[in-house]
Amino acid sequence: MRRLDMLKAREILRLKYELRLSLREIGKACNCGKTTVSEVLGRAAEAKITWPVELSDKQLISLLYPPVENQDSPPEPDIEEIYYEMKKKNVTLMLLWEEYKEKHPDGIMYTQFCERYKKFKKENQLTIHKEHKAGEEVETDWAGSTMSYVEPQTGEIVTVYIFVAVLPASSYPFAYAYEDRKTPNWIDAHVRTYSFLAECQE
Repeated sequence: MRRLDMLKAREILRLKYELRLSLREIGKACNCGKTTVSEVLGRAAEAKITWPVELSDKQLISLLYPPVENQDSPPEPDIEEIYYEMKKKNVTLMLLWEEYKEKHPDGIMYTQFCERYKKFKKENQLTIHKEHKAGEEVETDWAGSTMSYVEPQTGEIVTVYIFVAVLPASSYPFAYAYEDRKTPNWIDAHVRTYSFLAECQE
């Protein structure tokens, strides 16, 4: 799979097994090609994965990309190139690892991939540590990319903007989808955020 995260893989399985959509419809809903949809479903079938998927992201990754037994050492990722790719919008380690595994099916697993990246940053002093006190602040913004879902009753594909709030001290997140990014929704998102965090403290 090329630049396909686990959330999108889950959505492909849901649209196939729950809503029974065609490859074209699923590709349009998930903003990817029919080939990618077919590959995900093929990998899922080989791993005997069906909907609902009661697996963690790590378990799902391992099943979709099972390690290939090989006596030779797996090819190493180009960590320097990965570092510069990470500066681009919407690029994550998960996406870069998936591209790496597409080219090298017998390559290292996601955990090792992340460890090599962290080691590279540490050795090149590319990390900046910032102290955050618990409960002192919350960081909010609209996510860089939109998402979409299929309205079950009409079959309409609805595009939504994702509001994200994070407690930086613990990385505890809150997310909510809106049809636009206008001021009323921006205000509503903050109200929902503080209500959610308050409930978590009870």
